[in-house]
Amino acid sequence: MGKLLRINLTKGTFKEEKLRENFAEKFLGGRGIGAKIMYDEIGPDVQPLSSDNKLIIVTGPLTGTRIPGSARHIIHTRSPLTGVYLNTIAGGHFGQQIKHAGYDGLIIEGKADSPVYIQIFEDAKEIKDAKFVWGMPTDRTQEFIKEAIGETKASVACIGPAGENLVPMACVINERRAAGRGGAGAVFGSKNLKAIAVYGGEDVPITDEDAFDDALKETLNSIRTTPSLIARGYGSAAVTHIIQDRIGGFPTRNWQTGVFDAIDGIYPETWIPKYRVKKHGCPFCPIACGHIVVICEGPYAGAVTEGPEYETLYSFGSVCGNSCIESIIAADEICDKLGIDTIEAGVTIAFAMECYQRGILTKTETDGIDLRWGNHEAIIALLRKIAYKQGFAALLSEGVRRMCEKLGKGTERYAMHVKGLAMGGYDPRAVKGMGIGMAHAPRGGCHHNSTYTMYEEAMTPDADPLEIENKPLLVKDLTEKRMILDLAPLCMFLWPALRGLQLPLKLLTAVTGMHLSTNKLCEIGERVHNLERAYNVRLGITRKDDVLPERLLKEPLPEGPAKGHVWEMDILLDRFYELCGWDKATGIPTREKLESLGLKDVAEELEQLKLQR
Repeated sequence: MGKLLRINLTKGTFKEEKLRENFAEKFLGGRGIGAKIMYDEIGPDVQPLSSDNKLIIVTGPLTGTRIPGSARHIIHTRSPLTGVYLNTIAGGHFGQQIKHAGYDGLIIEGKADSPVYIQIFEDAKEIKDAKFVWGMPTDRTQEFIKEAIGETKASVACIGPAGENLVPMACVINERRAAGRGGAGAVFGSKNLKAIAVYGGEDVPITDEDAFDDALKETLNSIRTTPSLIARGYGSAAVTHIIQDRIGGFPTRNWQTGVFDAIDGIYPETWIPKYRVKKHGCPFCPIACGHIVVICEGPYAGAVTEGPEYETLYSFGSVCGNSCIESIIAADEICDKLGIDTIEAGVTIAFAMECYQRGILTKTETDGIDLRWGNHEAIIALLRKIAYKQGFAALLSEGVRRMCEKLGKGTERYAMHVKGLAMGGYDPRAVKGMGIGMAHAPRGGCHHNSTYTMYEEAMTPDADPLEIENKPLLVKDLTEKRMILDLAPLCMFLWPALRGLQLPLKLLTAVTGMHLSTNKLCEIGERVHNLERAYNVRLGITRKDDVLPERLLKEPLPEGPAKGHVWEMDILLDRFYELCGWDKATGIPTREKLESLGLKDVAEELEQLKLQR
């Protein structure tokens, strides 16, 4: 669209800014544009919950078109949970509507004096009083704001009570889709920003309509004919069998093992046919990986959610020793309505459960809540309290790292996080490449950074997830290819159908008219990878922080296909840094690498920081 919209909540102003052509050529869109703006505008002295922090919400060149998997937006900010770089991605209609309103992204700065929401239409931009929805859950907030603005087709991204109360694991919800990780919802709350409502009717300009139609037809045909699109039937829950049965890396009871002995009720074929009332997907996507499920009887009757996805099955299921699928569905709904990251919440509760198992916590400290493994009533009770920081749950609301720091007593042995972000649901002792991704990921222990690595490690029939010699090269290659899809953007679930970069290249060229090639795309992906790393280096992040929890390095898996394995940190990271062009001792990108990627100014800044230290 060629424009960004800058919104200052302190001044109550809107300012359109041109998206420079050379800027787009160098960083393309999505995650790249957001990372560059963040590097330039959110310096190392800016605290996450201060008014100086910013919310940078970006789309990509494909968003707003008819391309499946392109209905995505990415929120960039400094994380209140980890203190470092954060991007968090969601699907749904919100990114589409930003484009149709005429913008490639929004930059939100400052702080309102009282609760507000932002309304962005093509011809009307206003900051409006949000007191009437402050305190509401996310579903009612979206409903009430649409009614107030008189446009049911608008898309509303909002926070729930968790974000209002500055809970560090608070997320941002649009429809039932979550920009979940790292606490972007708390940044909304710190600015007194309840919601953003967007609607527009502009078409996304396409440079070559004929080439676009051909590339779109080819993409749709590939999606229809690719049998390995695992999300087609059961969404991300479909990987449960692979992670549990094939690799034995399904984190269980706070990662004490990788095989959940009570998993039968969590396998998707046992509960999706029973509870799903319809499939659901993002705009123009034929996969429809979401499923609306309803519980009609029992103690959780009335629970309705879209999902739960694999990560939520893990975080409220196996990692807490919980096999009650109805409670997991209810927990997913509660998190969506209150605006809580399911992964951080579940892993933090699992950490508390292990502390309870070992006598570090007792009922006296937990407000009388019995935190035995598998107690789903306790999980539900704690989630409601986390959003409001009530009693013992106020400690849980801080996330696993801060809870560990406050408890002390050697609990760091059981705190499953990297850089303060709870780990995603794959045990690196069983999938070695995923460990590299989680260790070095810019936002912390997330699975997102190297999801495609997991595809290659766990889903390719002849792959060996326990082999380590070739994993560093695989991770570097697929992390940067994943980056390209986040720049476009395109959904990760399409990966097997995209023929490497062949179809993304055709789609991007047709839409933008840029002179792109596979090599050019890979260079952009590598550039953004290094820029994100450099942002964290400014905050003091080095190799010392690229460390997985002690349990994964010293405690071999006790059972399953990966029995006896630990994660070989030094061997894997040494080679990975070397391939990336990062200093092996520090994990900092070398000056030579940064300059080769056109980041000379970044290289000079990091050099100056090194001299100052």
